Amino acid sequence: RQRPLAAKQIEVLAAAWLGSGLILVGLAWSLALSPLYFALALAGVGVDLLIYTVWLKRRSAWSILWGGLSGGIPILAGRALVVGRVDITGLLLALAIICWIPSHNLTLSMLYSDDYLNASIPTFINVYGLVATRTTVTLSSLLSILLMTAAFIRLNLSLVMFVILGTGSLGLVGLALYVWAKSSRQAVSTLYKYSSFYMLAAMIPLLLAGLK
Repeated sequence: RQRPLAAKQIEVLAAAWLGSGLILVGLAWSLALSPLYFALALAGVGVDLLIYTVWLKRRSAWSILWGGLSGGIPILAGRALVVGRVDITGLLLALAIICWIPSHNLTLSMLYSDDYLNASIPTFINVYGLVATRTTVTLSSLLSILLMTAAFIRLNLSLVMFVILGTGSLGLVGLALYVWAKSSRQAVSTLYKYSSFYMLAAMIPLLLAGLK
């Protein structure tokens, strides 16, 4: 509610025009680069705007999966742009991000479950309870690490890159297990913030490898 749009510091119409303009420019750019890249980008926009935001966000606790799908499409599209097709490595990277989403999104809903409940937005914790949410966060974090590692193996990255990923992964799985065992607010808040650091630790090696 303190974000500029929700706090009415920005006009809704102005935000809509800006957002729409940026999306159209991005789609036009993607089409100029590659028809496949454009198709994937368009699918990501459609899933995020229509399925996740408009249709499911206020109706289903499972909307997070569709939001995660749209979050995984950019890396899939980027990989497809480079190799000219959708391949297993790209799918592994996209699935790793989709599985990472709960460590970032479900922890946020754990921290503000009352606010989501008051806003009539169904979240996983308010529908399925704390135990199911903690278990989902832990299992999805483990699966994200395994998928990302598999992608790194297929890319044949160097030992240094694996060390960077492994360091970040140890922190994520350790915090996820701690939250599963003891879901204190501080632990959940730390995992929520650390999940972004983990994804950064996974993206940096991919960026460095791509620059070679």
